Amino acid sequence: MTEENSLLDYKAVAERLHVSERTVKRLVARKKLKVVNLGHRTKRFRPVDVSRCAERLAGKEESPW
Repeated sequence: MTEENSLLDYKAVAERLHVSERTVKRLVARKKLKVVNLGHRTKRFRPVDVSRCAERLAGKEESPW
């Protein structure tokens, strides 16, 4: 599986966004970051969704969230 197709956990997302894991959980709760539910307690993230969120956080997207 390539990096592009692999799913990321909270720690990996936090590192990519340069935020804490708690902030990642807040982004998910506020529906600013899409999450993939693999089970009752297992959640992962698609790299493309993380990239989109990073663009929004950087202010590169036209419509504010």
